[in-house]
Amino acid sequence: MGDMHIGARTRKMHVLREIKKFNFDGKLILDAGCGKGDYTFIFANKYPHATIEGIEIDQVNYEICNQQNGLLKIPNATFKHHDLCEPFGNSKYHLILSVDVMEHIKEDDKVLKNMFSALHSGGQILLHVPLVEKHIFKKISEMSNQPDHVRDGYKEEDLLKKIRDSGFVIKEKRYTFSRYRGALAWEIWKLFSQKNILIQLILYPFLVFWSWMDGARVNKSGGGILVWAEKCIQT
Repeated sequence: MGDMHIGARTRKMHVLREIKKFNFDGKLILDAGCGKGDYTFIFANKYPHATIEGIEIDQVNYEICNQQNGLLKIPNATFKHHDLCEPFGNSKYHLILSVDVMEHIKEDDKVLKNMFSALHSGGQILLHVPLVEKHIFKKISEMSNQPDHVRDGYKEEDLLKKIRDSGFVIKEKRYTFSRYRGALAWEIWKLFSQKNILIQLILYPFLVFWSWMDGARVNKSGGGILVWAEKCIQT
């Protein structure tokens, strides 16, 4: 069935659709703020001839990544305990992926500049973040406070400016969590996640379908945004 968390499932569908546009075999890829390593392992399996590095500041998540890799034995995936606000080292990446990480970091402009410095000329970032939005159900606003977030989301124009100011050229943007598909599925899932698990399970197939619809279509707006940006080749 895949990821049971509807929000994570919806994000993953969008990211997987985006990475189908390119062939990253033979490339060096960084999963910046890799959490428990979900996307690191996805990329490592999809591109067996690529090298995938995941970096994570949370010690527990970092240890989980290494434990999972010890069991899965994926040779082209490695993990590093590191703060994204510090330079990434001497490696030059072809792609840097960051999914729902920047809203956790106060000095996000510093992270973007570190990403720019760590890329090859012509390298790209694929960034997903939540946007500031009005929830469909009022109760969700009361439930959505996350103490590890330094911001609830970005205003689109502020995010794009930060990316450009870091030296990137924005190549493409796509909206995620459209109001009556992905966002609706996520809010219903969250409403019942702490109250009535039975109703949540009954509704789950419908929520998965709405989530799939969100990832399968091009949304005109949404509660999240995916941005492709490039470090242009210097002549």
